[in-house]
Parts: sequence; structure tokens; C-alpha cells
Amino acid sequence: MKIIASIILLFSAYSLFAQPSGGSPTGGEPIHVRHADLLSGSDTTGILIRELIGNVHIEQGNVTLRCNRATQYLAENRVVMIGNVKVIQGTVTLSGPSANYDGNTRIASGNQGVKIVDRKTTLTARAGRYSTISAIANFYGTVRAEDDSVAIDADTIEYHRSTENSFASGNVLMQAKYSKAFIVGDSAENYPSRNYSRVTGHPILFQIDTVATSHDSLKISKDSSNTSKPDSFLAQKDTSDKKPDTMTISSVVMESYRGKNERYIATGQVEVVRGGLSARADTVLYGNSDEKILLRGKPIVWYDSTQLSADSINIYVPLKKLKKIEAFANAFSASQDDSLHADRVNQLSGAAITIAVELDTLREVFARGEAKSLYFLVKETEPDGAARHSADSIRITMENSKPEIIRWLGGVNGENIPERMMEGKNKDYYLPSWRWEKTRPKKQVFVGRKR
Repeated sequence: MKIIASIILLFSAYSLFAQPSGGSPTGGEPIHVRHADLLSGSDTTGILIRELIGNVHIEQGNVTLRCNRATQYLAENRVVMIGNVKVIQGTVTLSGPSANYDGNTRIASGNQGVKIVDRKTTLTARAGRYSTISAIANFYGTVRAEDDSVAIDADTIEYHRSTENSFASGNVLMQAKYSKAFIVGDSAENYPSRNYSRVTGHPILFQIDTVATSHDSLKISKDSSNTSKPDSFLAQKDTSDKKPDTMTISSVVMESYRGKNERYIATGQVEVVRGGLSARADTVLYGNSDEKILLRGKPIVWYDSTQLSADSINIYVPLKKLKKIEAFANAFSASQDDSLHADRVNQLSGAAITIAVELDTLREVFARGEAKSLYFLVKETEPDGAARHSADSIRITMENSKPEIIRWLGGVNGENIPERMMEGKNKDYYLPSWRWEKTRPKKQVFVGRKR
């Protein structure tokens, strides 16, 4: 015959003294009940249980548990909590509608929605666990981690309380708090003390700019609500004098440095697309405040029908508008303007080449330092030979993105080549530094995080 003993007591925090669970099997600190409005105890088939109801307050060492209702399994040294659950340890608070706390491992866990708040960091997820020993939280399912400078969405996030560092994996979206930029990738690391983040696994940076089409200065809202839905940036409607413009940068690794001078460093197979401009390089450095994009390691830039390459290239975008492209060392430019004759490619080389752009239209190309040019001539839409020259510098004024006036300055040497000599031999007259990349980067499209 089973004997069930039940005791129901009504007591306050002053009348309920510390009640240890009998010590944990691992020799850790016992769990103490500090308060409950209602307590019932039972011993069924040898299982000791305490039911705690109303304003429950439990402690184990430096950990405090609070909830509306709890079931304490004394032999197992664990507590099941329901209703307004809070697990508090120093500056960190885990909360949710329900949670389990294991007094042996000192791990709190929940699977009906959990939230952790620790100083400047907040994490939310469908499920998660927090170790009060290692001070590490592991969250799973629609996880979001947010501090004062960045928000991260991912399938899983591991948060280290001692350093405030977080490590995300699976379907990552990282968004800067006060700029219209976000990065997607497979995994991410965030180091708040250094204002530094690193995204890997096919990372792509999306920079959504509001471009003024008049002479008005650009204004970007710093409303923190903008960080919650990056999809809304892409869905902005054009206004009378402003329109959204998106730049994408894809790479193998994407690093971001936040603060007054927000910077991004993309490395490994980097591709950049912004409006009519595309680029490829081993490394790309982009700074919002600097208003320039630096390409290093075999850089190539495409703008309209022009392709530019060199040892290094700088792209200048003041007020988010393309103004100038500078190529340094072994610079070479090629423009394929004749769609009917693919081998008639206009060429320019020099120690440095500068391309000037105005109102999204190529206005001037300037080569300096042992400059050389090859331009194919046309007479009434028909090929009419070519002109090949060298000079200290060459300045080309463009009209409708095509050469209108060419000026050769200093130490000029040149020749005009009749069409009859070039038939079928156009490539024989190419400049010594000729190079051409057929594959142009394409713009990446953000379709939203997978759910």
C-alpha cells in the first residue's frame, strides 16, 4: 500500500527559512527555497517533490530563480519553473514563460521562447540554455543578438558573458545599428569590445544608400528601428529628388569595424557591384566616412563599356555618387564600343589612369607616365583603320561615353594605320599591356533570411 504524505503550508519570505535540497550528488551547493506563497510536498514511489506556487524565490550560490510556479525534484537537484521565469546571475538575466534549472550542472534551459539580457547585449530565441558555471549561453531557432552597435540574426548563437563575444552560425544576417548596411553569410563572430565582426561562408555586404538626384546633401536616418527589417531598405519608394541605390560586396571573408569611422574589409575573390560599376579584386576596403572603395590584389573595374585594371585602384564616391576612379602602377584601360567588331577594342595604358565621372556618365580619361593609346577609327559607321600613339600623358574627353577629343601631351610619337593593313589583324596592333577579362561580376540580390 502506497503512503502519500502531503503538507500544505502558507508562509512568507520571513517565515520560510532556507530549505536545502539535501545537497547535490556532485557535491555542489544545495538549492534553497527562499520564498513561495504556497508550498506542498509529496513523496510518491520514493520521489521527493516540492510544489511551489506564487512569487517563487529560489537560490543556489550566486544564482537566483524567480517564477510564478515551480516543481522542485529534490533527489535530482533540479527545478521546473513556469510563468514569468527569471534566472539571475550578476548582470545577466534569462527569462521566458518556462525553464528548467539543473542544480548539478547549474544550467538553465527553456524551449518555449527565451531571452537573455546582459549589460548592453540582448539575446532572444525559440530555445536556449545558459551555464551559470561557464557563463556561456547557447540559443537555437530564430536567434537574435543585439548590442549597442550591431544586431545579428542566425539559426544558432553562442554568447560568452565574460567577454560579451558572440558566435553565430546558420543563415546569418548581421546589421550595423546606425547605418543602412547589413551582411549575410553562413557564420559570424562579434567582438563588441573591439567594435569588430567577422563573417564567413559566402558573405555578402549590402549597402543601401539614399542617393540625392538634386544638389541637396544626403541625409541618412539614425532611427534604431531601421535595424529591425533590412528588407524594408530594399523596398523603399523613390521620392521626387532621391532614390535608393544598393551596393553589394561579396567575398570569402568579410570583416567590419564599427564606430565613428565604419569600415569593411573583404578578402578572397571579392566582387563589387554598384549601379553601372562592377569590380573584382583579392581585397577590398570600404569606409562609409571615407567615401571611397580601395581595391588591392589584381583589381579590375568595369564601368559601362570600359574595363580598367592596375596593381591598385581607388574608387571615390562622395555623397554616395561615383566621381572618380584612379588606377596606379601598370594601369590599363580597354573599351569595347563596337558591338559589330568585337576585336576593335580601344586601349589606353600608363603608370596611372584616372577616370572622371559626372552624373553617372564617363566624362574624361587621363593617362600619365609613359602613356600609350590605340583607338580604332570609324568613317560613316564603317571601320577606318586605327591611331596608335605614345606620350608623357594622354587626355581623352568623352561624349556619350565615347572618345570625342584626344590630346597627347609631351614626347608625342604616333602612327595612323590604314584599314587595309588591319583587316583580320586588329589584335596584332594591340598595346603591349593588353588584357581583358570576359566575366563581369553580377549584382547580388537579397531575398530575405530563410525561415
